[in-house]
Amino acid sequence: MTERARGWFGMDRRVQARELDEEDFLSPALMEALAMQRLMPATEFKKWFSDFLPDLASGAVGDVLQAAARTHLAAAIDTVTGDYMGEHWLATFAALALTGTE
Repeated sequence: MTERARGWFGMDRRVQARELDEEDFLSPALMEALAMQRLMPATEFKKWFSDFLPDLASGAVGDVLQAAARTHLAAAIDTVTGDYMGEHWLATFAALALTGTE
């Protein structure tokens, strides 16, 4: 599995931290990073991750994630109602985005 993951993802560099295609339930970039983190030795993963998502690896997590969240929320908030998924599942995330978790 590790060999296959390295073949698929090992050379990926500077992926975008936000994914606004409105189709994916989970972030493909973060799922890729999670797979590599679980399969690679820690020192190797640290180097790979710093090339893969350099803004996050450098410690700019808060700024990058906040900007992505604001952009995503602005693009999606008007579609939260109108179907079962929007009204029963996504509304929870919309409420958290608008009110915070504290």
